Amino acid sequence: MQLFNSAFKAATILGLIAAGFGCGGVGATPEASLADVPSKGPVGKTIRKNSDKFVACARDSVTVQTGTTQNLTLKFTISGEGQVTKAAVDGMSSPDPDLQGCVVKALKRLRFPVPGDRAPKQLTYPLVLKPE
Repeated sequence: MQLFNSAFKAATILGLIAAGFGCGGVGATPEASLADVPSKGPVGKTIRKNSDKFVACARDSVTVQTGTTQNLTLKFTISGEGQVTKAAVDGMSSPDPDLQGCVVKALKRLRFPVPGDRAPKQLTYPLVLKPE
Protein backbone atom coordinates (compact mmCIF):
# COMPACT_ATOMS: atom_id res chain seq x y z
CA MET A 1 0.00 0.00 0.00
CA GLN A 2 2.87 2.39 0.84
CA LEU A 3 4.42 1.78 -2.60
CA PHE A 4 1.07 2.49 -4.28
CA ASN A 5 0.65 5.78 -2.38
CA SER A 6 4.16 6.92 -3.34
CA ALA A 7 3.60 6.03 -6.99
CA PHE A 8 0.22 7.78 -6.95
CA LYS A 9 1.71 10.95 -5.45
CA ALA A 10 4.53 10.97 -8.02
CA ALA A 11 2.06 10.47 -10.88
CA THR A 12 -0.14 13.27 -9.55
CA ILE A 13 2.79 15.69 -9.30
CA LEU A 14 3.96 14.82 -12.82
CA GLY A 15 0.40 15.25 -14.09
CA LEU A 16 0.15 18.70 -12.52
CA ILE A 17 3.47 19.73 -14.01
CA ALA A 18 2.40 18.48 -17.44
CA ALA A 19 -0.89 20.37 -17.11
CA GLY A 20 0.98 23.58 -16.48
CA PHE A 21 0.78 23.93 -12.70
CA GLY A 22 4.06 24.69 -10.99
CA CYS A 23 7.33 25.31 -12.81
CA GLY A 24 6.29 28.84 -13.71
CA GLY A 25 3.51 27.78 -16.03
CA VAL A 26 5.45 25.32 -18.17
CA GLY A 27 2.83 23.60 -20.24
CA ALA A 28 0.96 26.83 -20.85
CA THR A 29 1.46 28.36 -24.25
CA PRO A 30 3.23 31.68 -23.68
CA GLU A 31 3.65 34.34 -26.29
CA ALA A 32 6.84 34.22 -28.31
CA SER A 33 8.25 36.20 -31.18
CA LEU A 34 10.88 36.18 -33.87
CA ALA A 35 13.41 38.99 -33.47
CA ASP A 36 16.19 40.54 -35.49
CA VAL A 37 15.37 38.94 -38.85
CA PRO A 38 17.60 40.44 -41.52
CA SER A 39 14.82 41.22 -44.00
CA LYS A 40 16.80 42.39 -47.00
CA GLY A 41 16.84 40.06 -49.95
CA PRO A 42 14.69 37.07 -50.85
CA VAL A 43 15.88 34.85 -47.99
CA GLY A 44 15.10 37.37 -45.26
CA LYS A 45 11.73 38.19 -46.84
CA THR A 46 10.80 34.51 -47.00
CA ILE A 47 11.84 33.90 -43.37
CA ARG A 48 9.90 36.97 -42.21
CA LYS A 49 6.82 36.01 -44.27
CA ASN A 50 6.84 32.57 -42.60
CA SER A 51 7.78 33.77 -39.12
CA ASP A 52 4.57 32.29 -37.67
CA LYS A 53 5.97 28.79 -38.25
CA PHE A 54 9.08 29.54 -36.18
CA VAL A 55 7.08 31.39 -33.51
CA ALA A 56 4.85 28.30 -33.15
CA CYS A 57 7.99 26.25 -32.46
CA ALA A 58 9.07 28.78 -29.84
CA ARG A 59 5.68 28.74 -28.11
CA ASP A 60 5.99 24.98 -27.63
CA SER A 61 9.63 25.17 -26.51
CA VAL A 62 10.42 24.47 -22.88
CA THR A 63 13.39 26.84 -22.98
CA VAL A 64 11.32 29.72 -24.35
CA GLN A 65 8.47 28.93 -21.92
CA THR A 66 10.93 29.34 -19.07
CA GLY A 67 12.03 32.76 -20.31
CA THR A 68 15.13 31.93 -22.35
CA THR A 69 15.80 33.76 -25.61
CA GLN A 70 17.10 31.27 -28.17
CA ASN A 71 19.77 32.39 -30.63
CA LEU A 72 19.97 29.83 -33.41
CA THR A 73 22.23 29.50 -36.41
CA LEU A 74 20.49 27.77 -39.31
CA LYS A 75 22.41 26.04 -42.09
CA PHE A 76 20.41 25.05 -45.13
CA THR A 77 20.57 24.45 -48.86
CA ILE A 78 18.08 25.90 -51.31
CA SER A 79 17.79 23.93 -54.54
CA GLY A 80 17.69 25.52 -57.99
CA GLU A 81 13.89 25.26 -57.73
CA GLY A 82 13.66 27.11 -54.40
CA GLN A 83 13.10 24.06 -52.18
CA VAL A 84 15.04 23.47 -48.98
CA THR A 85 16.92 20.22 -49.58
CA LYS A 86 19.08 20.19 -46.44
CA ALA A 87 18.44 21.91 -43.14
CA ALA A 88 20.08 21.88 -39.72
CA VAL A 89 20.48 23.97 -36.63
CA ASP A 90 24.23 24.56 -36.52
CA GLY A 91 24.16 26.22 -33.13
CA MET A 92 21.77 27.36 -30.43
CA SER A 93 22.25 29.30 -27.23
CA SER A 94 20.57 26.71 -25.00
CA PRO A 95 20.12 23.03 -25.91
CA ASP A 96 16.50 22.18 -26.74
CA PRO A 97 16.14 19.13 -29.02
CA ASP A 98 12.39 19.62 -29.48
CA LEU A 99 12.81 23.23 -30.57
CA GLN A 100 15.67 22.23 -32.85
CA GLY A 101 13.58 19.52 -34.54
CA CYS A 102 10.59 21.82 -34.94
CA VAL A 103 12.65 24.61 -36.50
CA VAL A 104 14.29 22.19 -38.96
CA LYS A 105 10.86 20.83 -40.00
CA ALA A 106 9.50 24.36 -40.44
CA LEU A 107 12.54 25.38 -42.49
CA LYS A 108 12.23 22.34 -44.77
CA ARG A 109 8.63 23.32 -45.59
CA LEU A 110 9.56 26.79 -46.86
CA ARG A 111 9.70 27.70 -50.54
CA PHE A 112 12.20 30.35 -51.55
CA PRO A 113 12.35 32.29 -54.82
CA VAL A 114 14.21 30.40 -57.52
CA PRO A 115 17.86 31.52 -57.64
CA GLY A 116 18.63 33.53 -60.78
CA ASP A 117 21.29 31.06 -61.92
CA ARG A 118 19.16 28.06 -60.81
CA ALA A 119 22.14 26.72 -58.86
CA PRO A 120 21.77 25.36 -55.31
CA LYS A 121 22.68 27.83 -52.58
CA GLN A 122 24.14 26.94 -49.18
CA LEU A 123 23.22 29.46 -46.52
CA THR A 124 23.89 30.23 -42.88
CA TYR A 125 21.20 32.35 -41.27
CA PRO A 126 20.66 33.73 -37.75
CA LEU A 127 17.31 33.26 -36.02
CA VAL A 128 16.35 34.69 -32.63
CA LEU A 129 13.28 33.34 -30.82
CA LYS A 130 12.30 35.11 -27.64
CA PRO A 131 9.55 34.98 -25.02
CA GLU A 132 7.20 37.95 -24.76
